[in-house]
Amino acid sequence: MRVIYTFHPTILSREWVKPDFQQWFLRKSIKDALRFYSEVYFYTNDEFAKQIKDIQGIHIIIQEPRPFDKELWAMPKIFAYEAQNIPFLFLDLDVILGHQPEFDSVLVESIDSGAFFKESYRQAEKHHTHAYNMGVYGCKDLSFNTEFCKKAHQFIADNYEKFAKKGIIRFMPIYFEQLMLAETLKEFNLEPKLIDNPNYVHLKNQKWDLETYNKMLKK
Repeated sequence: MRVIYTFHPTILSREWVKPDFQQWFLRKSIKDALRFYSEVYFYTNDEFAKQIKDIQGIHIIIQEPRPFDKELWAMPKIFAYEAQNIPFLFLDLDVILGHQPEFDSVLVESIDSGAFFKESYRQAEKHHTHAYNMGVYGCKDLSFNTEFCKKAHQFIADNYEKFAKKGIIRFMPIYFEQLMLAETLKEFNLEPKLIDNPNYVHLKNQKWDLETYNKMLKK
């Protein structure tokens, strides 16, 4: 099984308070992933590849995907999922794995609260299903992955104009990634494995401030 990462700078890249911290965290994430997996692939564009070309042990894949609205910040993840032809484990840049998770078919980080769904778009209320935090996505069933990505693209095609009219395109990734994964799980009658391990850290789940960032950078 290979580990994959992806990053294409977008208008939402400012979510990182300090670019140096992004570099520190992704390098720490990759270092820990290499403890458990021999193949680590990083899908990105020429611009960001220059910033990580010195990292030992990874395969950098230049992926200039077909044009997409840069507010759809999870699109590069869908493109990276689609490129896989063997079982894989996707990690967000701000994930410290700390262990090798075991799973049978599909792995996700956790169940998401779904708060964004009700706030941003009424369609979510029609699905009556869980959404999943996709900071980690592992898949051993490539037919499942193919169908999931297909549903993600179809959701965008069917709903882009609706989100655009409401001025909330930035919320679409929550739907086409998290919610469409849940819909695919229902179709395949699968329950995903959730990560439950004290050696797992996701920056998204922490309460960080600038003082914390600076302390981490000094380590």
